[in-house]
Amino acid sequence: MRLRYRESSAQMRKRKKTARNLLKPLDPIVLKRGRGRPPNMSPSEVFNRARNYRGIFGQVWDRLWEPLLASKTEDDVIRAFEKYADPFSREFVPRLSSVIWQVIRHKKFPVRRGAQINFLADSLAGLNALKPRRARDIVAEGMAQLRARQKHRTVRREFYIECTCGYEGPTYKRKCPMRDPERAKVESEKFLLALTHR
Repeated sequence: MRLRYRESSAQMRKRKKTARNLLKPLDPIVLKRGRGRPPNMSPSEVFNRARNYRGIFGQVWDRLWEPLLASKTEDDVIRAFEKYADPFSREFVPRLSSVIWQVIRHKKFPVRRGAQINFLADSLAGLNALKPRRARDIVAEGMAQLRARQKHRTVRREFYIECTCGYEGPTYKRKCPMRDPERAKVESEKFLLALTHR
């Protein structure tokens, strides 16, 4: 017994897309990187770490600064951190002890408390991946960008203010009255009348 199939004269088209093209992802990853040396860490990471370190040093600096600045070797730096900055010492020593030693021996290390805290925190923010000077530059750029976002701010807060828009005079609810001039005028007149009737 033989089976016979009827043959068709039509030919089937070949598929245009191969299986390899179907495996292509929706968002392909660009493998080609940009020009220049690739960064060791992102600037936002350095900036945020510096702000964190400023807060940490602000808490422990009153106890830490004398033994830290009196240290003669890197071992003294480690001992000062372990003794006077106890809850945060693991964050800094021993991995950053050489950088801390370089920074506190820097010829431009500041004299005042706040400036010392900021200088040390900004220098250490790059960890060992960046040099202290480059880390300070990145933090300075980040602070400049932060200040630039705050366009309209009060420079001095009293009953009379100097504002960045150029206004000088009495405040309106501790803000610049140029934001709502008519309400501010009425409120300031009421305030002045209340002061004269006392």
